[in-house]
Amino acid sequence: MTLEELGDLMPAIRPSDTLLLTGSVNGGLAHRNSVLDMLLIGSGTRPSTTGAALATSASYTLGVGRSVQVRFFATEALEQIATTTSRFDEALYEPAALARIPRLYEDTRLLLHEVRVGYGLLNPSIAQAWREALRADRLHCYLAVLHLMRHRARLRSALSYAIDGDAETTQWMIKESVEELLALVLAAAQETNPRKRWHLRLLRNKEAIVGQVSVSRLVAALCTWRHNIPEYLDEVVALSDDMIALSARLCPEIAGVLDME
Repeated sequence: MTLEELGDLMPAIRPSDTLLLTGSVNGGLAHRNSVLDMLLIGSGTRPSTTGAALATSASYTLGVGRSVQVRFFATEALEQIATTTSRFDEALYEPAALARIPRLYEDTRLLLHEVRVGYGLLNPSIAQAWREALRADRLHCYLAVLHLMRHRARLRSALSYAIDGDAETTQWMIKESVEELLALVLAAAQETNPRKRWHLRLLRNKEAIVGQVSVSRLVAALCTWRHNIPEYLDEVVALSDDMIALSARLCPEIAGVLDME
């Protein structure tokens, strides 16, 4: 596919717009049936060639069986998100502000990830300007704090359910706490993809940074169903301590959360 062919798929891209290659293809996670994902950022509501309002996303077909999914995002909406992300540093460096850490929905975290790592196909300088405006270089720090707080909350719940003798709920909450712990380690290693289905593969990709032993322990804790709940809980508590210490070395910005307890 050439850029000219790409331009035929969508309304004319203006000098103030930027087009990024995103998704599994850009992230090295694609398989033979993967859809080609792109993100088009432009100003205002644009009409389509038929005069109808343009949808927030559209699908196209290239050649034989090659699907292209293009998501459109207005600059006005990104400006609103930038107002929220401007509070990242306050939350990271002012412990009193952690209670007011910006709340970002998963679709917004996905958008920020795509802007952060997307490959600029057209007008890449505009994409870089948005990375700076959205503080995308700080996204991994924000996510590390978020997942650390979630992990601790779920592990506390698991401990409470264990005391109550609720083995099934305890095991469920342990698993959720490990999922958040895995996401914490990935964020500390500067991986910001919020899609859980990719987290194990992304963890393997980060093995040189995280360490083979840490990867193996996280995979075992997440993928092996345990029958001895007290033993499983003790294992995850020990794993939690070690992975949080590892994450703090990789991402010192989470120190404020560690100081809270």
